[in-house]
Amino acid sequence: VLDSSCLREMVLTATQNNKVGMVGGKCFFYKEPEKLQTIGARFKTYFTIARSIGKNDLNHSAFDKECLIDGVSGSMFLISRQIFNEVGWFDEDYFLYYDDHDLMYKGLQAGFFNYFTPKAIGYHDTSTADFGKFRNPQWLYYSSRGGWFFLKKNFSSASLNYMIYLLSYCAKSLLILLLILFGRTGSLLISLRAFAAGHKHGILSSNKGYFDINQFKKVK
Repeated sequence: VLDSSCLREMVLTATQNNKVGMVGGKCFFYKEPEKLQTIGARFKTYFTIARSIGKNDLNHSAFDKECLIDGVSGSMFLISRQIFNEVGWFDEDYFLYYDDHDLMYKGLQAGFFNYFTPKAIGYHDTSTADFGKFRNPQWLYYSSRGGWFFLKKNFSSASLNYMIYLLSYCAKSLLILLLILFGRTGSLLISLRAFAAGHKHGILSSNKGYFDINQFKKVK
């Protein structure tokens, strides 16, 4: 849900800067409108590409200045037509999760800049920012699979970045496995199955696009 001036502020930032790829703003939780979900992310291979900025922040006055940012909030952003023309569009292999970061990262590599403007405000109705996501089969499947896709699509297997990302992703996956095991909500077996299938399909690239996590089958 966007604030009434959100789009206008994004357009204003886009038209006042050069080589703009994307513009994002402050994204709050819809059910907790005083709590910031994120303003975007820092991109580093050892973060397995992205680490959220401002996550769950109640004192968001630190984010009151327009600035360059690696990645904007994936739930609310404006994209330049030049990105579509020169870089491409969302990669449908992902279907969900990592697809936004993939496009942002490719834009940065092509010489575009991403901007954050504090005057663009939106509200995201999501629960994937809390620990409940570690028993959410959809999040577990697509985020696990997408992490492997991002690695293979953006780094050469002979590069240092590939090795850093790979080691970080394996460590992150082990941590997530522990959080699944000690989660308090949702089915443990269903969560483990989704998590394992996401990794398997990501490593083998055996399933891409939409996967029906409820029926547990590829939908053509």
